[in-house]
Amino acid sequence: MLNKVELMGRLTETPELRMANGATPVVNFSLAVPRAKKNEDGTRAADFIACSAWRNTAEYLRKYAYKGQKIGIIGNRRLLHPTTKYVTFILHYLL
Repeated sequence: MLNKVELMGRLTETPELRMANGATPVVNFSLAVPRAKKNEDGTRAADFIACSAWRNTAEYLRKYAYKGQKIGIIGNRRLLHPTTKYVTFILHYLL
């Protein structure tokens, strides 16, 4: 099976770095991804996707990324909360 996700969108806020387990850098952020089709009023709706980046990628995002910046990501999809419908996309590459 293949579990690969490629997304391009804009950051909804400036990523903030935190340390998981006291030592591993992690950044959680949301990516606004516009839909392909326009609405009846001519605007595009967006989907807001929760993402996580770890280690060096997290530190890079903290240093260079800012709210509203357009980024592309490649990662995989993981269901981190089995009792809810929330899906998180784990970032592997920053385009």
